[in-house]
Amino acid sequence: MMQFLKDKALGSLMMALLSCGMATSVTAQEADVTTTQEPAGQAEQAGQAAPDAAPAVVRTVSKASSGLPLALLPLQEGVPLRAADPESVVLWPGGARITAHEELTPETSPDGTEAFFVVPAGARDMEISVEGARLLRWSSTPCFLPAQGGLAHERQEAQENLRALRGEQAMLRAVLDTWTKRPVTQPGQDLEQLASRLENRVPALVSRLAQVTDIIAALEEVEKKRPALSDKGQKILLELRDAGASVVVRYRYTLPDCGWQPRYVFDAIPDESGKNANVRVRLEASVRQFSGMDWRKSRLFLALRPHDVVAPPSLPQWIVDDMPQARAMPMMAGAPRQRAMAMKAADAVNEEISLNTEGQDARWEVSTPGLPQGESVVTLRDEIWTAALERVARPDENDGRVWLTAKADLPAGSVWPDGQASFQLEGIPAGERFFAVKDGKAQLFFGVDPRVTVSVQADGRRRGEAGIVNRRRQWSWAWEYTVNNGRSAPVQVRLERPRPHIVDKNVTVTYDDTPKATPDDKDNALFWLLDVPAGGKATVHHGLTITAPADRKINPVAP
Repeated sequence: MMQFLKDKALGSLMMALLSCGMATSVTAQEADVTTTQEPAGQAEQAGQAAPDAAPAVVRTVSKASSGLPLALLPLQEGVPLRAADPESVVLWPGGARITAHEELTPETSPDGTEAFFVVPAGARDMEISVEGARLLRWSSTPCFLPAQGGLAHERQEAQENLRALRGEQAMLRAVLDTWTKRPVTQPGQDLEQLASRLENRVPALVSRLAQVTDIIAALEEVEKKRPALSDKGQKILLELRDAGASVVVRYRYTLPDCGWQPRYVFDAIPDESGKNANVRVRLEASVRQFSGMDWRKSRLFLALRPHDVVAPPSLPQWIVDDMPQARAMPMMAGAPRQRAMAMKAADAVNEEISLNTEGQDARWEVSTPGLPQGESVVTLRDEIWTAALERVARPDENDGRVWLTAKADLPAGSVWPDGQASFQLEGIPAGERFFAVKDGKAQLFFGVDPRVTVSVQADGRRRGEAGIVNRRRQWSWAWEYTVNNGRSAPVQVRLERPRPHIVDKNVTVTYDDTPKATPDDKDNALFWLLDVPAGGKATVHHGLTITAPADRKINPVAP
């Protein structure tokens, strides 16, 4: 039978550590390993069992906190430690507007009648109205308002775990220090017995210390990534007159640590011809909610209107001179403007979401009330578009890639806000870029088509300035572009090249193209639509010459 704490010195150390709360999470089996004499076989079994006990330790320490729960601490007499659950919340990209009400019991003193409520520390733009009394004035003072809700509970539990594990870590180090640096012998115990005890017990202690240290490191990494929660609030003190036994206070305020951003996922599945595709479109709201509390029964609205820009930009200067140049407009401070297109929405697939465009700004309402703290995603639209596929090449001597794009004509009046988008081709991610609807059309990009390429061959005799003819300087270039189709079906490729933009009427451009290029005045480009057979090729010869008076100081460089 085991004889516990036979070594009096070690027993005293263990009792001291336990009294300090450093060993509260050690299991009974680990205490036996560190303080008893037992056969080597039993010690080895204890050492093997120690790692398996780690989950039990974590569960135990989460319940080992001492003192009152944080929410019950008497911080300021009479001040509630819970902010009222909002009636409704309107989120936009830059914040949230909270609407709430409370029934309060006024208190009368020689100085007058007062009532109060609390809101998160970041609350601003406060609006207050009182029913059942006249509001003379109100004031705000800082107060301690413990973060509440699921995230706050997880944070508190994690901190308790870390405190207990650090205590166990310190206890294990102290015990190991006693066993290895200051071994205590008992009368009648020889060095061989002591060596045997060290051999049987120290490895188990070292193993357990390493395990606890690893758990602490992992929890600390998690804590670094956990969003910060504020334990600060504002006490709003109301000075009233003609108040009854109770008053109803309605108020609104703005919180900056909340908001939402549109985000898209486009997944294209080409049809057998390769000319069209069904594109699954998912519009999501990426919502952030760090108010310090869970919104439990609040009506939730997602508004599109940008609230960060309130005035139109200044008109740019228009200067006409010998060398006209575009004057850049000054960049406005703040986030990029989020445009909401005026439209009527098609029926949303998500029945939990409704869209209202009757007001000044379009907004979605989530029918399920409430929103917990943290980051969450709400699906606003999920539908299928039919889009025409297009392969686009913009080659140069170092880049022969062909890009797969798609265009979709959207129903008149549909609401598709600008936002970051993820593009996928048959379920495989192709990349990300910003998405914006323009002129009722959606331009989509699905990356490179690996089986369609363009090879470029420059004409070595026409690579720049050719000399002076009739007191005019000439520059000449020529290229041959070969489109290679490695697919088993024919494809059409739009090959594009920049067109020189001439601002001097004395400078001219002539082209030598086979086949003839089509000008794109909107983008100041030239393009060819090439039908490339399956497994075949198509070729374009593109040449041009720029001429200018010899006294013109220009030096064109071909891109």
